[in-house]
Amino acid sequence: MKRFIAVIVVLSVILGAYTLFGRTWLQERSVRQAIVEYDLALTDAFLSGDVAELADVATDAQRASVSSYLGLFELQGMRLEAELVTLDLISFEITPRGATAEVQELWTYDRLGPDGLSAGDRTVEASTLRYMLVDVSGDLIVDDVTVLRTESREEVNP
Repeated sequence: MKRFIAVIVVLSVILGAYTLFGRTWLQERSVRQAIVEYDLALTDAFLSGDVAELADVATDAQRASVSSYLGLFELQGMRLEAELVTLDLISFEITPRGATAEVQELWTYDRLGPDGLSAGDRTVEASTLRYMLVDVSGDLIVDDVTVLRTESREEVNP
């Protein structure tokens, strides 16, 4: 009987620890992964000029938003080579539809001319963004991105 009670106590402690720490950690990991996958697909879309790069990581509405930026780049005869340097998840909240997250991202950008060569105006930007994520078949995808703050920074080693 003592052994049974000991097993119940251990299982209760494990379940309690998971509820307090593990679940939050898994949710945070899921939110961060969705944003990183979106950002990586976004870099591909900027370089290729094709919003289809975002098909698996963004809603139709978010792809339409990105498409308008890609259209502006195309009108200017340029592409954008972007690199996500860092992503810090400041906060997140799980919602009935998915999640919201506030992140600090550091990006480098280099405008490429029609010949695919750098136009020579490489920039570094730190942005605080709010992501709205929706659950689609068990996966979080980006539904909207709002820029809260952006600041340009000088590149240390261009």
